[in-house]
Amino acid sequence: KKCNFDILLSDLSNAPWPVMDIFDDIDDKWIDWKDLFLSIVDRHAPLMKGRAKKDKCEWLDGDIKSLMRSRKYYRRKFQKSRSQEVWERYRTLRNEVNCKVRQAKVLHFSTICQELKKQPRLAWKRLNSALGHRKGTAVSPLDCNGETLTDKPVITNKLVDLFTLLPARMPAVHSISLSSAPTIF
Repeated sequence: KKCNFDILLSDLSNAPWPVMDIFDDIDDKWIDWKDLFLSIVDRHAPLMKGRAKKDKCEWLDGDIKSLMRSRKYYRRKFQKSRSQEVWERYRTLRNEVNCKVRQAKVLHFSTICQELKKQPRLAWKRLNSALGHRKGTAVSPLDCNGETLTDKPVITNKLVDLFTLLPARMPAVHSISLSSAPTIF
């Protein structure tokens, strides 16, 4: 971003490239060339580290963000001054932010639940988005008695059949009568 490419090209052209001729092995030449090239590039365009932002929280509005900025300001101010008044202001803002975030989340998810009753497809899409689930998760093929199934409805029907017939295939489990069950009290 802040790299001066003219100086970079000048340094690359003035680099001691013939030094690698002392090596006979091509691997050694490659390592020497790579180290020299990367040392010059790193000097002019160092690798920057950064954080990837998460998806936007749909319940976070401008008022809450403003309160968060104020809370951060007072926390930093307290760290410098250690004043009791500043601490009280920070603590009040911290509690207010927590309360507002909690209320906003409840309102947001209750709205999604209301939508779930009216439009299930849209509601699940928004709920998955809020929970961070990514779109496009593929269904793995299912091997059923030597037959490979890839169609989602067919896989679903086979799994339903499997789990509905499963209790009939399981050995009988001894049932406990209520009269012989131990009492807690």
